[in-house]
Amino acid sequence: MDITWRKLLKERLSERFHNLGQVLTRSIIVTLTAGVAAAVPDLEPIIGLVGSICFSILGLMIPAIVDIILRLETGFGRYHWVLIKNILLIMFSLFGLISGSYASILSLVNSDDEA
Repeated sequence: MDITWRKLLKERLSERFHNLGQVLTRSIIVTLTAGVAAAVPDLEPIIGLVGSICFSILGLMIPAIVDIILRLETGFGRYHWVLIKNILLIMFSLFGLISGSYASILSLVNSDDEA
């Protein structure tokens, strides 16, 4: 709420309507959240898909890429072991991304068939 209010709405409304604007913004966010919950009664497959994508990218791939970029000038150690390690991490991350997303999408499709 704070990000939405400060970045998008605070400057667009006069100070007289700040309270009303905050109440309306909160009401809209709650209504949208309730609408998503009603439209998607089984969130487990979607949470699995988001989790598989976010973990493999944010937890494994991005740190390896950042490590490669930061070590470009200083080197990758004897026999380029840091580069090899990071490439293996990226490959493992891609494997997790593909297999986790595939399994989650299959779970989504199968849960729709059962309903």
